[in-house]
Parts: sequence; C-alpha cells; structure tokens
Amino acid sequence: MDFYHASEHLWNIANLRFGTETPEAKAWVAARQAELKNNQVAHVWAAIAAWRPRSAEKRQARRSELHYFATHAERMRYGTYLVKGYHIASGGVEAACKHVVGSRLDQAGMHWRCKTAEAVVALRAAICSTDPPDLRPYCRMAA
Repeated sequence: MDFYHASEHLWNIANLRFGTETPEAKAWVAARQAELKNNQVAHVWAAIAAWRPRSAEKRQARRSELHYFATHAERMRYGTYLVKGYHIASGGVEAACKHVVGSRLDQAGMHWRCKTAEAVVALRAAICSTDPPDLRPYCRMAA
C-alpha cells in the first residue's frame, strides 16, 4: 500500500469536504499525511469519521474511505517503513518491473503463453535479484 495511493484517498475526502484544492483541503491533507508518516492511521480514520456530510453522495464517499483506511491500516505503517529505509512510493518498483519484464518479453515478434512468460520472467528476476526465487517448478515445464 504505497503512500501516494493513500494520499489520493485523503484528497478525495478533502476535496469533497473543503472544496477542490482549497487551502483548507491542502492543510487537512498535509495533517493527515503527517499522521500517516507517524503510524497514526487511527488518527486519520478519526479525522474522516469526524466529518458529518449532509448529502447522501458525500456520506457514501465517507463510508468508502473509512472502509479503505480500516481495511489497509496494517499496511500503512509508513513511519516504520521509513525508519527501516524502505520506500513508501511504488514508482521505483513499477519502473523496475517494467524494465525487468519489458526488456525480455516485449521485443519485436515475440508472442508468449502465460505459463512460458511467467517462467521467463521468473528466470529474468532470478538473474537480476540478490535473493533469487526457487526456479525448480519451471524446470519441469514443456517448451
């Protein structure tokens, strides 16, 4: 659960509550982002729960976002991740995946079945990794 996507959910609420990109919305999101970076997902949830929208559409959005933060709270320990040196954004991982997979599977004239593509990607990941996966399941596959 990357920080950017969690922030998108915060912006959904802030824009509905305070108006799109208003100073109030920006301040509210900044405060919630700081809470997330301090492992205070419960505070974020409480801030969303404190809002009492009048329209049914906004109440539904509030319910949906409360559910999102409750469901994913365990994966939003961004403060812990940062202290351990982990990245809390997914851009680097997505770019690496695109490079590792794309450089091998996405070449001119190549066509793949799912099983063989998965085997080739596993092999490519093993070559690029410092902790290679178990490749034995792929050794028994027919070519």
